[in-house]
Amino acid sequence: MKLGSSVVADGDGEPRLEVLAGVCDALASIHREGAEVILVTSGAIARGMRVMALPQRPTAIGQLQAASAVGQGKLYRIYDELLRARGVTSAQVLLTFFDMSARTHYLNARQTLATLLEWRVLPVINENDTTATDEISFGDNDFLAAQVAVLITAGELILLTDIDGLFTADPRRHPDAHIVSEVSDFAALEGMEIGHTTSPLGSGGMRSKVVAADMATAAGISTVICNGRGPASPPARPATAPSSSGSSTRSPRAARC
Repeated sequence: MKLGSSVVADGDGEPRLEVLAGVCDALASIHREGAEVILVTSGAIARGMRVMALPQRPTAIGQLQAASAVGQGKLYRIYDELLRARGVTSAQVLLTFFDMSARTHYLNARQTLATLLEWRVLPVINENDTTATDEISFGDNDFLAAQVAVLITAGELILLTDIDGLFTADPRRHPDAHIVSEVSDFAALEGMEIGHTTSPLGSGGMRSKVVAADMATAAGISTVICNGRGPASPPARPATAPSSSGSSTRSPRAARC
């Protein structure tokens, strides 16, 4: 499960504690049922901005990295306390693009995550912005979440955002936009106005989520894009259909969580 910056924090960078508590309730519930769960979170820069009283998101890489350094530990502490109160042990894991592209690092990351899951520990993953060489390498962590899903051969990837799912256009600017309930052909999305509009604190946008969903789906991982600030209820599971090769393909479905 991946949480975007707009789910983690409000427009002022203040953590949405009620939302995060609801997410941790859901994670703890499925964890108790025996599921293996990994959380990928954005929001370290937003948290650092709030602590340092920065009026807007920095643009210089050095400032972004410094804001992340201020906010990273404080953000994880929120998750750790919420999960611990619900009987779940968590671990902080910081990854970079290099970790996911260099084979030795990739294998080490997979082994570490596999061990944590074996120990029934819930990993809380974020990009290690303080050592990344490119600004927000993973596009608000959407790409990172997809990479992690492929890394651990996840059964499902859930991308939580601040709207109800994938729309034909940005519903905040186009009132006639309608939700796309299921995608089986990503090429069919090319004619839609799915752009990079983000919150003041984020850097991804719906486009990066579609790219992440495409990547995960290509690996046979069903993907859900849904509202992380809506009522707490399980997302609908995508239908599975046989492909021409005989394997199964799973399509991302927009749903309200």
